Amino acid sequence: MFIAIKTGYGKKKTAYAISDYKKIKKSGYVKDMTDLYNILTSNKIDEVFIEDTYFTEYNTDTAKVLARITGKLEAVAELLDKPVKFVTPGEWRSGYNGIREIAASGVVGKTIKELNLACAILIAYYLSGSPGKDK
Repeated sequence: MFIAIKTGYGKKKTAYAISDYKKIKKSGYVKDMTDLYNILTSNKIDEVFIEDTYFTEYNTDTAKVLARITGKLEAVAELLDKPVKFVTPGEWRSGYNGIREIAASGVVGKTIKELNLACAILIAYYLSGSPGKDK
């Protein structure tokens, strides 16, 4: 099993999706680092994938906050000896044109209204071998 994480803060919460490398098994939000610890241990996670922060000259303050949160997420995974890999936005988004919430809703079979949750689901779907993923 692996977990895909889309980092967020404020109104855009950090979201996750768990996959058995074939199908999305569970998704939701990481409340804090203790919650992440519990998610990783109770779901027998083997690998952790985190979306890499996209830096531009226009988002420096946001990028700094996301980088700090990403570091905390990575530290929790490393404490549990879980390998951490980063996925760039361009890598997984290339197969999804249009609104990501609609695409994620189709993947899990229920309505997804929040962007970070949709992204976590689509990252996990991409890593599970979805159409468009390089084999």
